Amino acid sequence: MSLPSTRTKLQKSTRDLLLRWETSHEHWNDPVSQRLESEYLNPLERAVINACEAMDAMNEVLSRVQRDCE
Repeated sequence: MSLPSTRTKLQKSTRDLLLRWETSHEHWNDPVSQRLESEYLNPLERAVINACEAMDAMNEVLSRVQRDCE
């Protein structure tokens, strides 16, 4: 699996999770759900953005290395 396809899969999975969370949150809104959101889901969004940026950078390096080896 290539980095770009892994990146896309990560973004889609995160988007799906957050959409499902929104649906769940309509029916589950108590201190526990708020803690789950603040401690895990909100930081997850930033972590996925950072991971995708790192994957882009790694893909550039790998592409450069591959070109250099040809």
